[in-house]
This record gives sequence, structure tokens and C-alpha cells, in this order.
Amino acid sequence: MAWIRSAHSQRIHQGGVESLGEYIEDLGPLVMNMTHLKNILGYWEGAWDRLTVVPMELFIQYPERFWDIYVNEMGLPMPQDLSQMQGRNKTNKAGIEVAAAVNKLLVYMTHLATQHAPTPNHNNLITNAQIVSAMEHTRLNGTYLAFNEANGDELDAVKEFLHFEADPQFNQAKLSADMRQHLLDHFVAPLADWPHMKEWIDAYREEVLNS
Repeated sequence: MAWIRSAHSQRIHQGGVESLGEYIEDLGPLVMNMTHLKNILGYWEGAWDRLTVVPMELFIQYPERFWDIYVNEMGLPMPQDLSQMQGRNKTNKAGIEVAAAVNKLLVYMTHLATQHAPTPNHNNLITNAQIVSAMEHTRLNGTYLAFNEANGDELDAVKEFLHFEADPQFNQAKLSADMRQHLLDHFVAPLADWPHMKEWIDAYREEVLNS
């Protein structure tokens, strides 16, 4: 589920508006394809002479073990500034639903701009097409920049402006039996043969069964 949650967050960062449940339901084939590690690992094995698979949890919970594999097994140089790695690809969970709400507003405003006559302005320099383009650019790129590192006070200010009411189900989803079986067969099982994954497999399998 962590993989799917991350993909859902990425979709919101790129202008999406769906809750986690809607994302899984509406884009089920895409979710199944991106979690089909049997195919993905097969491609990687064919493309590279050597392949090492390690869990992201190792980087987060036991960074010394991760870097030992990185340097001594993979033969890669240690990054000079590890502080640049901290927080990379880390999602601001508190900001995801707010970003989705802003994206919905931008979608609505874009629709209005395409339905109405050109907006009057002092020099007629701004066209509706430019307005639509600006709002689309903001939706596709701006909400990530605005909300991924926003603190609580900043998010509260936006919530007040939007008259925002949180949906307790926004980040919740229950997987179908078919989806759970797909993840067990094509996400969890292919990882079991990789040495650095063995100790995590039971936890992965338990998470899928409880999702």
C-alpha cells in the first residue's frame, strides 16, 4: 500500500483531484501495471549486468545498512552531502488533501474561463487562453511547490480561505480481493528471492492482506 499511496500522492502533485479510493477504483489497470514487479524486475534484469534490490524502509530506518550496500556491494561512491538526501520524495501527508481541493478549484475556474467571453482588462493584453494556461500550469506544477513543504499554519490559512472540510476517508481505501491477490502474486512474491528483501517480505505480505 505504501507504493500505491506514494503514486496517489504523486498524482495529486501533478494536478489530480481523486481520493485514494477513487484513484484505485478509477485507475485500477494503471495501479496493477505499476505494481507488477515481476514484469518490471524482468525488464531491469535484462537491461543491466547486475541488479540489487533493497527496500526503501532500509534507507529510512537503517541508513547505515543502506549505505553499506550502496558503497560496498554496488560499488557506488558515497554522496558528499547526505543532508541533501534527507526528505527526498517524502510526502507532506497533511498537505495532500488540501492540494487536491485547490486542484479541484483550479479545474472549475479553468472550466469557467473556457465558457465565458474574454475577460476585460485595461489593455486587453490578457486573453482567456492565457488565463486557462496559467491555471493549468498552476494545477499541474504549482500545488506541489506550494503544499509539499507547507507547515501547519500555512495549510490552515488555505483551509480557511477554501472553507475546507477534511474528508476522513480521503487517504483511506480498501483493496478488492482481486487487487490483494495481484499484489501478493506480482509485487510481494517477486521480491522474496532478493537477499536484502527477505526480512521484509512477511511485513509486506501482512500489509497487503490487511489492506
